[in-house]
Amino acid sequence: MNWRILLTVAAAAMTCCAWAQAQNVTWTETFDDNVDGWLTETYSSVVHSPLDANGSGTSGSAEVANFHPSNNNGLGIRKCVTVDVTAGDLYIYGGAMFIPTGQTETGKAMVGLRWYDGVECSGSQVGSQPRLQNLVLGLWVALHSTTQEAPAGAVSVIFVAFPSKVEAGGTLVSNFDNLFFVSDEVFSDGFESADTDRWSAVTP
Repeated sequence: MNWRILLTVAAAAMTCCAWAQAQNVTWTETFDDNVDGWLTETYSSVVHSPLDANGSGTSGSAEVANFHPSNNNGLGIRKCVTVDVTAGDLYIYGGAMFIPTGQTETGKAMVGLRWYDGVECSGSQVGSQPRLQNLVLGLWVALHSTTQEAPAGAVSVIFVAFPSKVEAGGTLVSNFDNLFFVSDEVFSDGFESADTDRWSAVTP
């Protein structure tokens, strides 16, 4: 089984059914009807938008605005992920990004991670801050990372999503949907062992 294909389908499509693993192994955010729990950085804002990556009329996305007065700044939203992080373990993250056309300012939409050495994203940042980016205008682009090793000392992780604006002043808006962060264990045996004990069916 090609887990990269499955991840892309699961994150970008999420159609008639999906699979969810046990608690504290997977985290997803589809912004069905709100943006609750997401914190904004200075010079950024977020609202719930009816624009949905899958074209659903009953769901939506997070519309994030970056209005930093300086140039070359990436600012947006963040949320502590409810997955137990273990230093040295492997994880995969990603999501769908949309940059509306017709904007004066230019830039890109990005998602990424910030690792922390305290529980519930407390303490200090550790390790690097991996990022994925989309430069395409007017189309939803779903991306997922390669496996990311939690750095030494990591106990928790924040998921970030933001427009990165080139020009000083003005506002750049991007939409985000189908965000996810999962343990690589989810796909480690590819079901070859026929062991589905940790999985449960989820339907709309």
